[in-house]
Amino acid sequence: MESTTTDHAAEIDRHVRVYLTVFASLMVLTATVTLGIAIAFSWIVIRSRLPGRTIFDFIAFLPHAVPNIVFGFAVLLFTLFVLKNAIPVYGTIWILLFVFVIARLSYATRMTNASLIQIHKDLDEAARVSGASSAATLWRVILPLLAPTLGYAWLWIALLVYRELTLAVLLTTRENLTLPVLVWNLWANGGLGPAAALTLVLMALMIPIVALYWWVMRRRGPLQAT
Repeated sequence: MESTTTDHAAEIDRHVRVYLTVFASLMVLTATVTLGIAIAFSWIVIRSRLPGRTIFDFIAFLPHAVPNIVFGFAVLLFTLFVLKNAIPVYGTIWILLFVFVIARLSYATRMTNASLIQIHKDLDEAARVSGASSAATLWRVILPLLAPTLGYAWLWIALLVYRELTLAVLLTTRENLTLPVLVWNLWANGGLGPAAALTLVLMALMIPIVALYWWVMRRRGPLQAT
């Protein structure tokens, strides 16, 4: 107990202030963009009659078969040697957003596909008979019914981004450092105390998200049971 100190907490305060806003923005953007793409893919695959529409489902699920370390290294080489100065995304939040969205798209589409299948097409036809366009049907009929699933999926994807290390560690610089990578850097450079203190901060910040996730799951349970 004599060696217990709060000095490390004061030391990491600067890191948290600098990187937390960027990291939180990345979580919100990734979950939102991923779900937006997942809804579009699911609508095409489940509801449309577009020829070859199953290719969208294949594209969405394909990244799940690729290890994150391989995917991250491939994106790293592509941005450094192919894009180069044409689109300088390396070291920005946008490259992390891109890889996180691609990596989590398979999770999101599994959930939106499963929920959309359970919504009968008669509702779509009734909306069209009433004069609603496809966009209006999606916005006023389908999305409200998908809302519980979308809320659950949004929280789940945000949590996956919150603890993601493998993809981020290959693609981060000082300009787009995430908190898990910062913990890794502190630990790798011998800063065990600051790394432990920052890990406690990450756990404390995760508690409200996990509590919200748990609350949503409890609310969805009775609805699914009926």
